[in-house]
Amino acid sequence: MVDWKKIFGTKSSSHNDFEQIDDNDLQLATAILLLNIARADEKVAAKEQEHIIKVLKKKFEMDEQEANELFALSEKEIEQSIDIWQFTNQLNQNMEKEERLKILQYAWEIIYTDKKLDPQEDYIIHKLANLLRLSHKELIQAKLKVKKS
Repeated sequence: MVDWKKIFGTKSSSHNDFEQIDDNDLQLATAILLLNIARADEKVAAKEQEHIIKVLKKKFEMDEQEANELFALSEKEIEQSIDIWQFTNQLNQNMEKEERLKILQYAWEIIYTDKKLDPQEDYIIHKLANLLRLSHKELIQAKLKVKKS
């Protein structure tokens, strides 16, 4: 079991270019981006939180408790961060494009848990795609893939 407090208790979520980024950093960055999408309309619905937990479990092969702990930590970290650039930068530097596309698809899934796209969610997802260095075409393809399922 991952001890998130031990891992992140003394670390800042901001990294300079010379620091080693590990899997825990990437997991936290991913959780923060997904939570940021869920919070776009100023509230995180229970279905959105459940979906984020489900994604974390699947993507990072976590159990329920680990995913819940990571979600809780991401809530704390997002409150202390100024913007999401630092997190997208970590992913850009350490993930292949296909992995970043999958994160974008997860973000669309979270948006559509309530079957609608709010203007704030639309703004945030476009910003996220741009920060993840993904094209508008890739953004739309991910959206259509989610809407089909």
